[in-house]
Amino acid sequence: MSNFLKVLAVVAAIYGIVGVLFPSFLLTNYGVSAEAAVILMTRFFGVTLINWGIVVWLVSDSSDWIALRGVLVAAVIADAVGVVVSIAGTLAGTMNQMGWSAVLIYAVFGLGSLYFLVGGRQRVPSH
Repeated sequence: MSNFLKVLAVVAAIYGIVGVLFPSFLLTNYGVSAEAAVILMTRFFGVTLINWGIVVWLVSDSSDWIALRGVLVAAVIADAVGVVVSIAGTLAGTMNQMGWSAVLIYAVFGLGSLYFLVGGRQRVPSH
């Protein structure tokens, strides 16, 4: 679980940093127009991803099941919503075919989080 959470944290932080520092690059790759308002929202989204990455990283080595469960529940719910939003955005043509990579990222991390959530306490490292 610790390694999974660390990978999740790093991916979130990388996307967050790119969103904050290079929003036009990120938007262009997904086929989204880089207008001023969209750039600003991408930066806000990046800040949130950086925050999420830090939270997940800090809890990744925890043996506190309550803390881990909270992070995993949040991840499962947010990733499920992310899958739906990404599919809708891609099918509507708001994002280009790269939108399917967002679907994949949300699905993989959501399923991974669900796996560890269902596995529960027996997967928590004992310190």
